[in-house]
Amino acid sequence: MHDVNHLLDILKAKLGLPHLAFDDDGRAEIILPDAGSIYLARIEPQILELSFRLPGLDNPDLAMARAMLQANCLGMGVGAGRLALDPQRGRAFYCLRWNVAPMSAADVEQDFDRFGQLVAFWATEGTDLMLAEAEPDTSGPEDWADETADTEDDEGPLVAPSSFPIRV
Repeated sequence: MHDVNHLLDILKAKLGLPHLAFDDDGRAEIILPDAGSIYLARIEPQILELSFRLPGLDNPDLAMARAMLQANCLGMGVGAGRLALDPQRGRAFYCLRWNVAPMSAADVEQDFDRFGQLVAFWATEGTDLMLAEAEPDTSGPEDWADETADTEDDEGPLVAPSSFPIRV
């Protein structure tokens, strides 16, 4: 795959959307009938972020925010993606980044179909499962400390071994 523009051309053909294009900010939107939208954002020439709204998880309370973080940490229903919040509006999103460089046209089509399955999952049972996981939070700020956290084994920050390739 050359870059995200090439990927967008493949999606145009697959979806029959000849006018699908990035705007000046590198964003595009695929509107799904009765299911919201899939948002595409060009992060870098070969990095694309796909996302969709999760309105049932908007403006989470503490219990919901914890459940979302746990899902991200444990990969529960999020796979390689993540649950995220728009900091200005409190809107919840599912986000997934693709490095398009190693992808073939067939990979794009197959991976987009899988992404569509994630959209369907989160539009129905995924959101319901997350809501069930997070019981309403009736505590106040004084109760927010995690009393079950075990700090006795805390040896300080994790430090990468010198053989770990870190680029700054």
